[in-house]
Amino acid sequence: MNYASTFLSHNSKDKPLVELVARELGRRGIVPWLDVDELDTELGGDLNKALAESVRRQATLTLFLSEHSLNAPWVQHELETALQIQQEFGDAVIFPVYIGDPLKLVAGHERLRTRWMHPDGQRVKIMGEIVEPGTAKIEDAVRIAQKIAKGLYRRLQFAEQREAIICLDQRGKGGKRSGNPSIPNNLRDLNAPALVFRHDRGERSYDVTVHGEELNQLLETIGRSLGEAFGTIRIEPKDVYLCGEAQLALPFMIGKHFDRTTSATMYCFNSRDGNTFSNKVQDRLKLLANGNANCETPLPPEIPEIALGEQITDAALLLVKEAYVRDVLNYLNATSQPFRPIWVKGVEFSNSEQTMNYVADVVALLARLKRENGLNRVRMFIDLPFAVTPLLAANLLYAAPNIEIMEFRKDLLNKGAQPEELYFQVTTL
Repeated sequence: MNYASTFLSHNSKDKPLVELVARELGRRGIVPWLDVDELDTELGGDLNKALAESVRRQATLTLFLSEHSLNAPWVQHELETALQIQQEFGDAVIFPVYIGDPLKLVAGHERLRTRWMHPDGQRVKIMGEIVEPGTAKIEDAVRIAQKIAKGLYRRLQFAEQREAIICLDQRGKGGKRSGNPSIPNNLRDLNAPALVFRHDRGERSYDVTVHGEELNQLLETIGRSLGEAFGTIRIEPKDVYLCGEAQLALPFMIGKHFDRTTSATMYCFNSRDGNTFSNKVQDRLKLLANGNANCETPLPPEIPEIALGEQITDAALLLVKEAYVRDVLNYLNATSQPFRPIWVKGVEFSNSEQTMNYVADVVALLARLKRENGLNRVRMFIDLPFAVTPLLAANLLYAAPNIEIMEFRKDLLNKGAQPEELYFQVTTL
């Protein structure tokens, strides 16, 4: 496994900008190393050996060059190592961020002047991004992260490789430092490139829930990054291995991206029980066949049986276990929404066949409601395992006219929140 990563060489006085860049890199699937200790922990050995080994694993070096960094002894050592690696592996492994005038910074450093200055003395040969000194603007961080990410997508050949790994590293335990994503050992042994998506560099927790505009921006960034990394995936088959732990919206979004109009087959690992579920037996460009269109579970009086010819233009589809039905009903009652509740009872998933049968049932039910009951809009309340959610999402493209995904505010659980506060609509899905 070769995950997309870069070592961020910098002076501590430039850290505000560097930390913003590190966060934006995580949102694009790139693992940033911010200091030598992180790099050493992952790869072992001294700085020179660790950096060289990281480059052999298709990583890159990002140099934040400023007056502060060029005068710092430890950055001088990193810079010297970077120049040696550049000589061995080529210019593509180095990405400079000039904090100030590039010509002035390069001209003022003997080694850089020799290696990076054009013979006419008026131009710098190794171009990168330029920012103003003393600033830490999000727009600069976004621009820098985008450039680094695109270079790594090309370098690791995500579009060309037959296999790829995606890790959604949001929930769980511990900190999101350097190269310790929640990737199972059998995937680490694959000779495949990997993206590790992180919404921030903070501590993991099992109830963190990003919402509102921050979630919208995160999903848009991940979606755009997947498009840039993988391209269209329309002809050559590709196996995509999904792992990690995250709130509903993230694995759902991955499933939508690799839906059945693509040639991608998904293998989804569930960290809670170690099961892997796949849609490899499903034909492309076709809805799942043989689903049970009458798979709903009545729960009178609040969830009655669907009457013959009943008009259901707006439905609240509950894909949850019985223990969570009351939460959804309380939310619907508290918000006075005109959605007819329909429940498809959640089960204990144990294998791919069972999982895909459940997905086929949901698709068949939606098709029936559309055909017989005038279904126009669905609000979907989902409490499915991490490894099941993307396989469902990959099959909803043609299932119903308008599907709205409702996310549970797990971060508000047991904190006295009112029923109407416990769910929100994920608008970008």
